[in-house]
Amino acid sequence: MPDLLLILFLFNFSLFLLHEMDAIRRSEWRLFIIFKDMEDSKA
Repeated sequence: MPDLLLILFLFNFSLFLLHEMDAIRRSEWRLFIIFKDMEDSKA
């Protein structure tokens, strides 16, 4: 059972990292009011 939980955790963690990398590539920080005026180089 612990092996299955570890596999599920690693799978979910990898999907989360993939999602975050895609969000950075697509400049999705601009969706937030605080960050919308931020320059690309700072973000």
